[in-house]
Amino acid sequence: MYRRLYCKSGLSLSPTGGRAGVPPRNEGTRLIHAYLLDADRLAREELKQLLEQSGRVKVVGSSSQAAAALEQIGRLQPQVLFVDTQLPGSLGVEAAERALQIANNLKVVYITSQRVHALSAFEQKAFDYILKPPTRKRLDRVLSRLSGRAPGKGGHPFCTE
Repeated sequence: MYRRLYCKSGLSLSPTGGRAGVPPRNEGTRLIHAYLLDADRLAREELKQLLEQSGRVKVVGSSSQAAAALEQIGRLQPQVLFVDTQLPGSLGVEAAERALQIANNLKVVYITSQRVHALSAFEQKAFDYILKPPTRKRLDRVLSRLSGRAPGKGGHPFCTE
């Protein structure tokens, strides 16, 4: 059965009920809860859109400030933190380290325009390190690892099907 979907471009018919160009999410799959920490509002909005369009992620919060983010992360307990390495008044690596202390089983994915912090990020056991701007293909690889759909490629599953 076809469902009617209203997109920016108008009415779209989809045999699966999914959005055009977005793979449908399996009904038995739980969403990965993500938190975004980046000083750049536009970068956060773009990342949120890419993640949510994947059908596998729910962005539970976002901030440009480390202090506000840490308070929210402690309360929301997201499964993954997407963080830039450069934040106002602190380094993203430092903020991520504090977030790891307050959120159970948190995975950290750095999304940054700088390669300089990659070594310290991986010493901290970062889940991944993505250079800006993130591509849909690169994010899909990270999300596959996060959801356990890429056995043998690292990562720990959050979702069960």
